[in-house]
Amino acid sequence: MEPQTQQGNGRRLVKSFETLSREYAGGRNYISGDMIVDQLTELRKALATQGGAGFGDQTPLRLENLDATMTSVLFQASHLKLFNSIPRVPSAQILYQWIRALGYGTQRGNLGFREGGVAQTGLSSWIRGNATVRYLGVKRGFTHQVMQVGLMGGAFVDPVAREHRDGTLQLLAGLERNILFGDSLITDASGTTVNYDGLLKQTQASYPSSIFDMHGQPLDFEALENYTERLVRVGKLVNFDSLRMFTKPRVLSDLAKLKIHAERKMLGTGANTPGYRPGTPLRGYDSQQGYIPFEQSIFLDPVDDGKVAVDQNGNNVAEGASPPAAPASATVTVNASDPASLFDASFAGTYYYWVTAAGDGGESLATAGNAGAAIATGGSASVAIPATQYATVYRVYRGTVNSATDPNTGWIANVVPSVVGGAATYTDENTWIPQTGIMLLLNMEEPDLAIAQMAPLIKFPLAVVSTTIEFMLMLYHTLAVKAPERVIIVKNIGYRTAEVLQ
Repeated sequence: MEPQTQQGNGRRLVKSFETLSREYAGGRNYISGDMIVDQLTELRKALATQGGAGFGDQTPLRLENLDATMTSVLFQASHLKLFNSIPRVPSAQILYQWIRALGYGTQRGNLGFREGGVAQTGLSSWIRGNATVRYLGVKRGFTHQVMQVGLMGGAFVDPVAREHRDGTLQLLAGLERNILFGDSLITDASGTTVNYDGLLKQTQASYPSSIFDMHGQPLDFEALENYTERLVRVGKLVNFDSLRMFTKPRVLSDLAKLKIHAERKMLGTGANTPGYRPGTPLRGYDSQQGYIPFEQSIFLDPVDDGKVAVDQNGNNVAEGASPPAAPASATVTVNASDPASLFDASFAGTYYYWVTAAGDGGESLATAGNAGAAIATGGSASVAIPATQYATVYRVYRGTVNSATDPNTGWIANVVPSVVGGAATYTDENTWIPQTGIMLLLNMEEPDLAIAQMAPLIKFPLAVVSTTIEFMLMLYHTLAVKAPERVIIVKNIGYRTAEVLQ
């Protein structure tokens, strides 16, 4: 029955269910709201605990109140440290270029010359560096229906504003990881180059001696002194005002433990004895060369926490809107002798491998290798990954027990197939140790390190072909490591306690 309305004095009157029922009955017995509630049969139906499919849960009627405050244990904008710290420079073209001075002239020749003679000619040297601007973004959307609910006040958050915010954080979190782990060899599904090389790959290519391997040993203050001394000696860095250190939270916790042990004091116990609060938060380190402020980051892994994706129950899951299928079981082969092996006596043992396929739409479930690998000192393991449709990169995880979700199991490699969806092979020589830390010392000056940005964050509306209103959030930029001598990357940092935190 269509709702009846009455126009009067320019006002629209919407009649209640009670009024409509009386008019429909013509003054005879009508159905009132009170009569419905009084019907015992109807009340029993309302209190039934067996609900039909698609009609909510199977609990009786109950009073409900939806809290207007959303509980969130997700990262916030304040967690994005690298992207917010690196200087931005404009790039008017797709190819961003810079000039790097290599020398004023040789200092190995003789400066003296004879009377009436002339000094030797000095020649400065330069090199031109370049990086290609890439287009990075995410596609998001909201339905017209949920937008209407929000406009009428039926949602406890603004769904449109929330979608914009969530999409921006998704994009920036991906960029935060790309700044460190970006790899231009990882293409899109069509095989087109769409990514830039991050700090690791650019530094490895141009100045590999700036990358240090702790090989499972913890970081200490003596090591920090060595790194800062190298920045002065090799990087010719005198002013530390723009130098910053980024590392994982547990690495900083380990440094704090060193400080506690070095400065331990007895707590006051008497009634008149002033107490002492143990522990001092480490905001930075005052080295012989200059002060280094500390920043902790949760994004210093190529994937979240360096582990396979899991649900709230700790089970491995695929992640993303349309991830590739999980690869078939990889074939693991032990190499008894490998000249490049970093498996020393402390790392000899049996290891288990898992492989996931990742593409434009996400990452697949992890597939176990065909067998564990007993790797001896000086050996290695080859992991042959079968072809997987739509895979643009394979991620290899390694553990010491046969469980992909064990706390000790973690990422060790990104393996890029020669063609999208093709087979690939990775040789594990222990160059990356799972569940270890990483530390970066970066001089945040535009001549040394910069993000070349061709446009600010852009919202790009997409064609509306349904009641889902889609849009893209995009950033056009690239990373330029101009002075790799002033970059220090320390990987495979071990922890001081054997406890593995979930």
